Amino acid sequence: MKNVSQLLPFNNPVKAQLFDKDGNLKWEDECFNGIVTEGLALLYDVLFEGGTAPTALYIALMTDPVTEADADTYASHGYTENTDYSSPANRPEWVATTTARAHSNSVTADFTMSGTNDIAGIAIVTNVATKGDTAGSADLWATAKFSTVASVVLSDVLKITYTVQG
Repeated sequence: MKNVSQLLPFNNPVKAQLFDKDGNLKWEDECFNGIVTEGLALLYDVLFEGGTAPTALYIALMTDPVTEADADTYASHGYTENTDYSSPANRPEWVATTTARAHSNSVTADFTMSGTNDIAGIAIVTNVATKGDTAGSADLWATAKFSTVASVVLSDVLKITYTVQG
């Protein structure tokens, strides 16, 4: 049996950079996401079955520890969402443009931290901007686990760039 990444061999990098309150780079990482079965089903539904496309995609922060699995869904997943950021007020929308064989946000999604936490990665979710929501009408597209945890403190800014390419 093939897993989702074998069925849909995208190479989707996530670039993360953490800056202190003075703008000094503290940490950076580049990892790759795992498209979950729910995300793949959404893609198939929209492209091949005439399903409704999501109104928006949002970036959620994952707190350590993270257990990623193909079976993760929006309502039931192996991570805890970190909502301890003051800006933006909600999950930032992934606003991306297409060039050649890639779709990426040219402006980073910035999270201004309002506490001390470990950030282990990100999740890409559809339709629901509310931080911490798991009951809304949404799908989980993908998760990405950083290779090392980002330890954030008050006023740090975590900048995320997410790209879908194939």
